[in-house]
Amino acid sequence: MDSAQKFEQLFWNLAGQLPSLIAIIGCMVFVVTRWKRYPKVSLLTLMGLLLIFVADFLFGVIFIWAPDLLTNRDRASVTGVFTALGLISNTVFAIAFIFLLAAIFIQRRRSSQDLESTN
Repeated sequence: MDSAQKFEQLFWNLAGQLPSLIAIIGCMVFVVTRWKRYPKVSLLTLMGLLLIFVADFLFGVIFIWAPDLLTNRDRASVTGVFTALGLISNTVFAIAFIFLLAAIFIQRRRSSQDLESTN
């Protein structure tokens, strides 16, 4: 596949992800507007969102160009490379969701009812 076809494939891949990418950008804008009120939560949320945004684009590019880089290799090594890339991409997304989950639960105040039930 030539370079022009790869760029077209990348364009359509990103076009399919456009609603998600726009939503992530909107969330990042919202997080930045709340920064002064909730700095720790905003930092963790922004880190998670940025990681998802960059990973979506980066792994989209990697998965489009990787097959051409591996055409001279045997099938077993190509399968191994794609398995490794899948594990890496899923790990990156898991880390992003850890940041988002931490942002949800950080700076929570315990209610008086919770305090009474633990005593």
